[in-house]
Amino acid sequence: RMSQLNNLFDKDKVQVATDILIQKLAELQLHDGGFVWYKYPNATSSVHTTLSVLQVLGRIKALNAISDNNKLNDIIAKAIKYIDNELIKLYEQQKNKSDYSGYLQFAYTRSLFLYVPINKNAENLYEKISQSLAKEWKEMNIANKAFTAITLTNFEMIDQARPILESINQFSI
Repeated sequence: RMSQLNNLFDKDKVQVATDILIQKLAELQLHDGGFVWYKYPNATSSVHTTLSVLQVLGRIKALNAISDNNKLNDIIAKAIKYIDNELIKLYEQQKNKSDYSGYLQFAYTRSLFLYVPINKNAENLYEKISQSLAKEWKEMNIANKAFTAITLTNFEMIDQARPILESINQFSI
């Protein structure tokens, strides 16, 4: 056990393990930037899987638990582009163009990677989603309130996030 614990503090071993994991992640990313749980012939990207992968990577990066890595940054940029494009497609297929309630996970995920360039159509849509979240948070469960508060804070809508955080705090007492 001590040997395994020592491995966590061995920078060279951690870097090798990180590089292996990034390579495996790259193998699960398809040409359109989306991810699959496992690769098989004619596999198609999964929005859910891609959102999940990006959320984990976003949390890891926020904790500074991984050093800057060009290959990982490329993987993230491609996945974000995929998510932005899928968001636009889903919204365009939607009949009620004033309903943004199903897009919290897209907005939360995107808010973790604001440094990745965004196209104008996606940017406008994320603004509308954020404004909708700021208005409709009272109808959400506690978990979605938390995601909404984080999303709004990341999008620098701190005044809109504050009452949500107060609500969560009151709920927890």
